[in-house]
Amino acid sequence: QQPIREINIHMYLYFVFFIVFGSFFTLNLFIGVIIDNFNEQKKKGRDVGGSLEMFMTEDQKKYYAAMKKMGKKKPVKAIPRPRWRPQAIVFGIVTNKKFDMIIMMFIGLNMLTMTLDHYHQSEMWNFALN
Repeated sequence: QQPIREINIHMYLYFVFFIVFGSFFTLNLFIGVIIDNFNEQKKKGRDVGGSLEMFMTEDQKKYYAAMKKMGKKKPVKAIPRPRWRPQAIVFGIVTNKKFDMIIMMFIGLNMLTMTLDHYHQSEMWNFALN
């Protein structure tokens, strides 16, 4: 006599518990160990002087420190204003904060018009966007 298909409800429960504990629990445990090791290595790197510096030689560390120091420095002397009058006018306009805001506004409007463009748009919509 052949077995009757899907007669035992306990097999469904076994399957669900097997998936939950066998897969998710094990995967969660595996990922937890990886994250724990990562945090441990990160802490070791911080104690040494940074995660990048952990793998550097002494010469590389000196060069890296010098580059970090140079990167933080700001130019002390400002760009001089041009003497030629038309050039000085343009220089005054483009170095103004209002000019930056206007440029940002135009960039935002350009992005807005590009997002309004869509497939199967009407002729009136094409005319308005162009």
